Amino acid sequence: MAGEVSLFVAVVLLFGGGYGLHFGLQRRGPYGLVTETPTTEIRQLREPGLVELKGTARETDDHGTFESPIGRRSCVFAAWSVEEYQSSGKHSSWNTVASGVRSVPFAVDDDTGRVTVAPGDHVDAAGLLTGTGDAAASDGVTAGPVLAEFDSFPRVVETEAGEAPPPEVRRFVAGEGVVDEEPDAPLLDIGRSHGDRRYYERTIGPDDRVYVLGEATARNPDAVGSFRTEDLVVRPPESTMVVSNQREQALVRQLRLYKLGVVGGTVAVAAGLLLLGGYTPP
Repeated sequence: MAGEVSLFVAVVLLFGGGYGLHFGLQRRGPYGLVTETPTTEIRQLREPGLVELKGTARETDDHGTFESPIGRRSCVFAAWSVEEYQSSGKHSSWNTVASGVRSVPFAVDDDTGRVTVAPGDHVDAAGLLTGTGDAAASDGVTAGPVLAEFDSFPRVVETEAGEAPPPEVRRFVAGEGVVDEEPDAPLLDIGRSHGDRRYYERTIGPDDRVYVLGEATARNPDAVGSFRTEDLVVRPPESTMVVSNQREQALVRQLRLYKLGVVGGTVAVAAGLLLLGGYTPP
């Protein structure tokens, strides 16, 4: 019996530590970029390169707004995440099965000028580590080259296994194509069923506060020299684009949690490996 308990604890430590490491390493790079990159006034933006912008989101005449995929809110940027309650043997947990961002090109207005930002659309289907943990533990998502961090990341819809999903979920699933409309057959587990789902979403709309860290690039790739702001578009850099509705100080505090993830995750994985190494099958 003691051996089975040790094995269970080892598995929990390994998966929990793996998630902590994944969470921390995802945010270590953006933390450094946010703290080390000076803010650029848009009127002073004259050449390509990494820029930090703070201002207000505005829709553009060419692209307008769109309806967010789950909550159907009018916005220029939306981030979403899907959790599923999954069971394996004696172990059950809420796991992130997919996440993504959707956007249209929008403008950042800082009262000195405007520049267009184009984060793009990105979807990540969860892997071994990204599929571990509760989305509510982090107020945002990472999808492709974009990290979206918010002051909160609310649950919009929750569905039970086996029930017909509401229209907004059916539209979302049809549009994204990364999760099935209905998960596997339900398995009861202390008030929860394997296959219960939670859908999270947060948006940035016109006139909302916005923070963007990205790469200013020329609209015309052959152009050289000094540029006007209308000649530039801010896109995801080779590292990570950060989009947030928070002030920089609050964003830095949030990203600083990567240290806890790395340290705690490392300790948990090491402890799990020690327990696993000492486990003797009955």
